Amino acid sequence: MSTFSTPQKSGSLARIRRLASSLANGKAYERRPDVEAEIQRVLRLHQSAWIAEAEDLQNETLVFLIRQIDRGDEELFGRLLQELRPMRPNPKAKPNDISRSRSPVNAH
Repeated sequence: MSTFSTPQKSGSLARIRRLASSLANGKAYERRPDVEAEIQRVLRLHQSAWIAEAEDLQNETLVFLIRQIDRGDEELFGRLLQELRPMRPNPKAKPNDISRSRSPVNAH
């Protein structure tokens, strides 16, 4: 994977930027293959079609698209942001860790 520098306006294939985060062991975090495929599929569409797809997209894909827009299109940015769904708490998390698994959209 290499860098992707500009938001997609039309149906061309895009290179998706690698994630900067890493796991506790230092290994770079990688998106799951289904998320990578979903991002590629949506990037082939014109941005005007993203809203119609948004309800069925995974949160990680929505976040990727929102970051690509970066408020360049306020309406699209806001509508995609509204589609983010709260993350479910990790059932294996300790009670003190549950707050970390909540979506920042719903945090108070």
